[in-house]
Amino acid sequence: MEVAFTLGEALPGPQVTARDVRDATATVAPAFEIVDSRWRGGARTLPMLVADNTNAARAMVGPMVAPSASVDLSKIAATLTIGSRTVPGSAAAVMGDPAEAVAWLARHLLRSGRRLEAGDIVLSGTLCAPTAISAGDHLVADLGELGRIALDVN
Repeated sequence: MEVAFTLGEALPGPQVTARDVRDATATVAPAFEIVDSRWRGGARTLPMLVADNTNAARAMVGPMVAPSASVDLSKIAATLTIGSRTVPGSAAAVMGDPAEAVAWLARHLLRSGRRLEAGDIVLSGTLCAPTAISAGDHLVADLGELGRIALDVN
């Protein structure tokens, strides 16, 4: 489970900060990233992860909401429920603040002449440890004030 940011403005400067990301964000939403790996148990080394295209398989973004100045994204506690299993999560697990992860990406892209643009949707990184799922599972991610998202795995 992740926080999805939809940018309302580009992030052009080489010194982009988490504050800049929050100011440029039009909406936030709970999201799922479904990972997949060519290797049983997932990639175990950085070269394996790169060869596997960082395990990315699918993403699903939930209902978008306007960010509230009263919500500190770094303090969001989250819960992933898979059937009867519960997996705790925290936005602080994403570089201390999910907006900081987006700022890091913006700075990284700028070094190669690219940038995050208005309208881009960026997933921040996972709020909990990667968790195995199987066909037939029902997943619910609850990100508190950011909302909930549900997925049935077929």
